[in-house]
Amino acid sequence: MADFKVVIVGGGLAGALLANGLRNNGVQVMVYERDRADSNREGYQIRLGPGSQAGFRACLTDDHIGKISAKLGKSSGAQATAPSLFNTNFQEIVDLTQLPTYSKSAGINRVVLRDILLEPIKKSGLIKYGKGFDHYEIITEKTGKERVKVYFSDGTDDVCDVLVGADGANSKVGVT
Repeated sequence: MADFKVVIVGGGLAGALLANGLRNNGVQVMVYERDRADSNREGYQIRLGPGSQAGFRACLTDDHIGKISAKLGKSSGAQATAPSLFNTNFQEIVDLTQLPTYSKSAGINRVVLRDILLEPIKKSGLIKYGKGFDHYEIITEKTGKERVKVYFSDGTDDVCDVLVGADGANSKVGVT
């Protein structure tokens, strides 16, 4: 698969996880992130349940999963819980652990998770920062093979076989 390449626009949680999965399965990949490498990102806690754990197993190495697991649930002192809702007087209104259909999950700061997911991508040189997506076009090579040419706001471009937009809800990927 050395000549098959995937370009991912967006180096957040989804883009980083996908890039790891592709890389770990021998697919050539490059991630383009619009923010600078030294951007100061703010974080908030997100909760990772069974779905995210399945995604991790599919895309990450055991060592990589271990690094994430070591950061789970530190604020609550537990790794698999369900959140509770409190009123303004900090009185518990609803304990979601009492709902049998609510799957337990573990909390992690999203910036911490993003940094852990990006670590092997950065080390491999598979992410370029300051690359805002502009547009793409389908090109035909001399061999007759169709590929995707991706253009970035700084005037650079890249060519790939598959373009993935992982840059959020307002993504311009897929809009021509």
